[in-house]
Amino acid sequence: MIGLVSIGGVVMANAEKSTYSLAEMKTKIVSSYNNLIEEEGVEVVKVSHSKGGYIETYVDRVNGKEQVDTYDTDGSFLSRILTKDFGKTFISIGGDMQEDGTIKYSAHKTTTKHEIAEMNKDLFNVSTIDTYLNVETDALSNSKWKQTKSSEEGIEKFTSEYGNVYVDIETGKMTKREMINTKGEVVQTIEVDVMNPKSKEALQLFSVNSPYASEEITDTVTDNFSNETTETNWNLVPKGGGFDFDPNAKG
Repeated sequence: MIGLVSIGGVVMANAEKSTYSLAEMKTKIVSSYNNLIEEEGVEVVKVSHSKGGYIETYVDRVNGKEQVDTYDTDGSFLSRILTKDFGKTFISIGGDMQEDGTIKYSAHKTTTKHEIAEMNKDLFNVSTIDTYLNVETDALSNSKWKQTKSSEEGIEKFTSEYGNVYVDIETGKMTKREMINTKGEVVQTIEVDVMNPKSKEALQLFSVNSPYASEEITDTVTDNFSNETTETNWNLVPKGGGFDFDPNAKG
């Protein structure tokens, strides 16, 4: 449990309660947030914008891995950044538009020097969910929360000037926060979850594209003397909704 808390909803319940007092709502909001961040597993954060486009972040703090995927307003893939070995290794994937209208994807791998890797390792002590959703306790307590109807089954919705908060009734965990403007319009949505690290979905994370791409590959290696890193580049081809290494081209 941490001192900074954010949004949330219910502690534990089997059915939705139609009416809460303001004090009850504040208690449930704090408890549901703590229920979420105290759970061990792969942290999942999806940030969506009202004009389209979204970023999905997956973090395995125990094993020092992170995957950040960015998508365009039409839902198409833009880039991926993989962090391995507690920040010792980074792999970035992106595409460049070609003259024939196709996109050429490439991967770039950077291995940092020891001192930088040690600094990066400390970052995995911080909850990614908390980074996105922390709010001062005083600000949370002063919000005038009210319960509103949710369109999602098994989910309770709470609203204030702070935004909209969604809570899973069964698990007592917060699932989503919506940021609103002065007109009450949703401008940003943050969806959060904690994934079982042994689940099929979790086991397919943290690679160029599981199960297609293997990172056991050697290619041209150059030394970047400005930051004392070792870098490797690969060319990729789209495959199965993700990427595979291009056997006919080297970066």
